[in-house]
Amino acid sequence: MNAWLRSFAELSSEQKKIVQMPSRESSLVSGPPGSGKTQALVQRADYLIQSQKISEEKIRLFVSTDVMEKFIRPEIKSLGYPD
Repeated sequence: MNAWLRSFAELSSEQKKIVQMPSRESSLVSGPPGSGKTQALVQRADYLIQSQKISEEKIRLFVSTDVMEKFIRPEIKSLGYPD
């Protein structure tokens, strides 16, 4: 069971736009702590793998601190993806 990761349906309309951007498009997502950036990041990775059929080996999530990495790692694993 996910501790903090919300489902796609629970995301805000802005987060959904970020998640569903075309796969060849990139964007800078910024906001204050707690605004949902990490939710969108993890959901986008899942979207690219599931909906766009991008190999999970081609997906890399970069976060700014070791604390954030330790925070999101269990959620990534709960979706069935490797380290």
